[in-house]
Amino acid sequence: MRYLGEFENTAPATRKLVSRLTEKYDHLHFCYEAGPTGYGLYRQLQDQDCAVVAPSLIPKRSGERIKTNRRDAVSLAAYFH
Repeated sequence: MRYLGEFENTAPATRKLVSRLTEKYDHLHFCYEAGPTGYGLYRQLQDQDCAVVAPSLIPKRSGERIKTNRRDAVSLAAYFH
């Protein structure tokens, strides 16, 4: 599991990311929190193992109210793995 940063939600950017990662790793698993990106990203990743997770299904500790993309991404990946 690695945090690689934030990427544009465009087909070319997604293809470039997947291409770069498939050169380095044998198996890729993608997951993301459902939101404004819709299922467009899911369709772009249909050749890969990809899951869209409802935000309400992601466990959160009490008191953890500050939302950050990095923290959310890492915790989502940990639960997905």
